[in-house]
Amino acid sequence: MLALGFTARVCRWITPQQNEGAKTIVFQVLFPFLLMTGVRDTRSFDPDVLYFD
Repeated sequence: MLALGFTARVCRWITPQQNEGAKTIVFQVLFPFLLMTGVRDTRSFDPDVLYFD
């Protein structure tokens, strides 16, 4: 995924405005949804998911 994103930016397949929009969707919608689906079932919840280095 990182290589795909890097290639898209280098080849100018996406504009800076599209990049900002994608980051907004990922960090404000999809990432919290991912965390909440992990919290729903506490038996399979891994607290390391919440740790950022």
